[in-house]
Amino acid sequence: MSSKLKFVPHLLSAMAWTGRWAEALIFCIVLAGSQGGFAQNQSPNESKPSTRAQASHVNNNQAPASRPNKHVQHVVPKTVQPISMEEPSSIELSPELMAISEQVQSGHMPCELGQSVTLNPIPNSPGQFALFFKNNRYALIPTLSHTGAIRLEDPKQGAVWIQLANKSMLFNTRLGQRMVDECKSKDQELVALHQRNSPPVQLLSAVNGADEQR
Repeated sequence: MSSKLKFVPHLLSAMAWTGRWAEALIFCIVLAGSQGGFAQNQSPNESKPSTRAQASHVNNNQAPASRPNKHVQHVVPKTVQPISMEEPSSIELSPELMAISEQVQSGHMPCELGQSVTLNPIPNSPGQFALFFKNNRYALIPTLSHTGAIRLEDPKQGAVWIQLANKSMLFNTRLGQRMVDECKSKDQELVALHQRNSPPVQLLSAVNGADEQR
């Protein structure tokens, strides 16, 4: 387009020299209008690269936010494993301790507060028992007691199982705590029911009643 404009001054001089002033004026007006249109047509095209550059800049800034983080570590919760206790050593119990083990009430027994224990003989270990309470396992052997109660003990963990006629209890001698109480087998439940229905007679009341009869 610039090469064509070089001949415009020569053309206008020739037209003016020949006296064609009106045609020269019209030619200038048309030429000015075509130049303005050409500038308007060029401006949108020239503005497009800047718009695209801004759009690409925005996309580049937003791209990292949308990408997933590949370094996220998923934490797997650890499961609590039951406590595993080794079996007691195969020791030979005295006849007196074996006699105590024969009186032990075994099996699944309900206790207080909705709790329960399971006491079973250990295979191939005469007179020894395994007691399960919650996630704990205790290896028990009979011991002598001066109170007449059946007493089983785990010397490694300090657990003591006391069996009475109407209930059984589990103690932790190292902490000085009673772990669970009111554990009853079927036979112990019958004894406890008989004791509730037939309370023991007070000695003082029996003496006073005998005196009144006299």
